[in-house]
Amino acid sequence: MGDNSSGRGKRGAQSPYFVTPVKSGDKKMKEERKLYRKMDKDMTISSTFWKGKKSVIGRYERLQKLDQHAISAPRHLHQRMEDLVKHLISIAKNQMEKHRVLFRWIAENIDYDVAGLRAGRGVSTAEEALRKRVAVCGGYVDLLKRFCEKAGLQCDSVSGYDKGANYYVGQEELDSCSHAWSIIYVNGKPFYCDPTWASGSVDKSKNKFTREWREHWFMSDPSLFENTHLPGPSNEGGSVNNKKNPPPEKWNKTPKLGVMMGITQASLSLKEGVLQAKDNEIDVAIKLKVLVSIQHFLYSKASGFTQEIEYQVMHFWKKDTVILRVKLPGKGTYKLDIYATKTLKAEGKGQQSTTQLHDKLVTYTVIGKSNTRHPKFYKRRYGCLPPDVLKGYACVSHKESVIETSKNRLVLEMSCPKTGDMIAKLTNQSQPNNALKNRIYQERLEDKHAFHIHFHTPGLYNFAVHNEPSQAGKYTEFAIFMINFTGKPHLQQPVFPDGIKWKPLLKSDHGLTCLSHKDTTIRLRNGAGTVKLSRSTKNNKRLKFEVRDIYSNKIRESETSLFVESVDGKRNCENFNISCRMSREGFYVLHLFVGTALAMRWLIVCDKGYKGELYPANNENWGPVREDFNKLEISFPYHAMISVPNGKTLLKINIGSQKDLTIFGKLLAVNGTTSYKQAVTVQKAPTATSKFITMEIVFPDNVQSGIMELYGGKNNEASFPCIGKWLLVRK
Repeated sequence: MGDNSSGRGKRGAQSPYFVTPVKSGDKKMKEERKLYRKMDKDMTISSTFWKGKKSVIGRYERLQKLDQHAISAPRHLHQRMEDLVKHLISIAKNQMEKHRVLFRWIAENIDYDVAGLRAGRGVSTAEEALRKRVAVCGGYVDLLKRFCEKAGLQCDSVSGYDKGANYYVGQEELDSCSHAWSIIYVNGKPFYCDPTWASGSVDKSKNKFTREWREHWFMSDPSLFENTHLPGPSNEGGSVNNKKNPPPEKWNKTPKLGVMMGITQASLSLKEGVLQAKDNEIDVAIKLKVLVSIQHFLYSKASGFTQEIEYQVMHFWKKDTVILRVKLPGKGTYKLDIYATKTLKAEGKGQQSTTQLHDKLVTYTVIGKSNTRHPKFYKRRYGCLPPDVLKGYACVSHKESVIETSKNRLVLEMSCPKTGDMIAKLTNQSQPNNALKNRIYQERLEDKHAFHIHFHTPGLYNFAVHNEPSQAGKYTEFAIFMINFTGKPHLQQPVFPDGIKWKPLLKSDHGLTCLSHKDTTIRLRNGAGTVKLSRSTKNNKRLKFEVRDIYSNKIRESETSLFVESVDGKRNCENFNISCRMSREGFYVLHLFVGTALAMRWLIVCDKGYKGELYPANNENWGPVREDFNKLEISFPYHAMISVPNGKTLLKINIGSQKDLTIFGKLLAVNGTTSYKQAVTVQKAPTATSKFITMEIVFPDNVQSGIMELYGGKNNEASFPCIGKWLLVRK
């Protein structure tokens, strides 16, 4: 945690008008994308199997055919066990296939007996389960065993305890968690199976069973199965590995692991299943090797673990680790369920469809012993999600999504692909639906966006970033950050402009390129600075520049704050130098218009007003009128601001091979009204050997600066227009 606000020098600290410099670069994002590409593995359902299961099932397409055979078994056979088994195994080619069709039929056709369990007389025998088509775990297991006996297969029944719907880690009594499951044998090798869990799940809050085929409870991974199933005292052994069963008290204190633990190859930072939350707050970290989406749910023992407590848990990614931050609403015992979802591709070549595998990752019990009552989070997840990072959207300035800062300015940098865009919103956590105005300046750089955030008062803030991954014009929230500002109030500080879409002029639709700035910020030094642009001479649309006050949006002294000159550039280019002088500190907006179209905006940051003279008022650009110079085929190789040593100088105009031109000039006072007679005279006209007109400039006494206007045209024209304007300054 921390901030990256720029420290200021002694002078700069006195002015609130500053924008922290940000350099281009997205190294951190590139590293994360490389990591997530490695984790974003294409998977099918069969690639999620543990190695023991893979060694015996063969091609998954064969399992699908067996499953379809089991599901479509004729209904008239359902009540005749022997005929049903005979029909089911008729397609099977080996022991594994026989086990599969029998197991799959049971999971598809027997519902969990919720009503019977609540009444204390759940169906637990094979015959009754087949007749009523409902059963508790004992009925599922007994039916599978009887099926196997009819098919000449070996199957053992095991009774004990499970970490099922009625369980929470560390509970005092395990009697309410009694359960039964099976061990099947394929060519003499034992495999765990749980036909009850494979058939679906029970919603404890609604006492409702939902049928859902759960593949991973057929021939289950022993390392995960033994975490959730413990043989009872009457089933000593009961293990496919002939391992000694752990004591119930030890087994009861381990986290409950779900099937997604094996699929994601996850490792837990906290090995104990019962977590003591100091001050009712704790972080749970899970390191993953496979990219998945994460969901989490918190329940209280006080409600019987049936009612979810929303927004007391949030999660964020930190490289390959998901961190869940738990802030309990008070003292008590809580169950934290963590789920993962992975998109799986269809089996077989040429298959385009996908399915979602959603299942348990891990469950903890969290104990809150403090009276501290933490408020709710605004969102369930913070930071950037890996899928967005893979698209090129990532935070490259901060490692965590919870940021603490004591400074009232913070810069948060987000990488952005060239085809995308972003917008952002800042809210106070106490009023999460009300966006705060004038708090964000969004600086668009070549490879990322820098969000300059201003805080007025201490507190918790939510900073949400929305992206536009396509040209559809629809922005979607993809990242959110929690910012804790602990500094002093800054109620009188200036704020940033609001509602302006800033975008750097790297290569605009108008053929303009900014040579001096790759960002949207013009930082003035002692109130002065320059922007340099370039465009092709083929584009002769008029450029207009305006300076606006960001608070009133009024044109502010543009004529005296700007000096815009046009000069010849390289390779048939025309360059523009836009010099700024601001008399007062503040934030300003520089607008560039091409014709009547707004092409660009820059934020002018002036932390100290200019102490000298501003520019003369001028509504036009300084220098030559490019269209007229091109028409007359002349050139004047001077900048628009010309030094006049001691008030006197000679200037040359290149007229090339032209002979029938009239060129003359006059010198005006900087207020544009007074004309100085005989201050501009033609000293040397062109000759057969000379291509230049030489003009002499002589300042009257006590005149320090003036405006020279040039007029010219063909000799046969009735009048001669002004073809350029230059500022002359005595040196």
